[in-house]
Amino acid sequence: MIFSENFTSEHYIAKEVLPMPVYVYQCKNCEYIFEQHQSFSEDALKTCPECDQDQLRKKFGNVGVVFKGSGFYANDSKKSADS
Repeated sequence: MIFSENFTSEHYIAKEVLPMPVYVYQCKNCEYIFEQHQSFSEDALKTCPECDQDQLRKKFGNVGVVFKGSGFYANDSKKSADS
C-alpha cells in the first residue's frame, strides 16, 4: 500500500475487523492519500478532507492472487506429443 508523508497511524486500525471494504483515495490537487471504510452502496468520496477541493480519486492496486495446484499453466492442460 502507498502512504504519503501525511499518513499517520491514527488513519489505520490494526486489529479491528470492520464489515466494510477499505478504499484508498488520493487528491489530485494536494496529493493527500488516505483510507476510508465504505459500504459497496455508498457513493465515492469527491471532496478532499485536507484542501476541500473536489479532486479525489480512488486508487486501485494490484491484487495478490496465487493459484496453486495443477491446471493453471499452459503445459498442465496440454496433451503430450506421445499420446
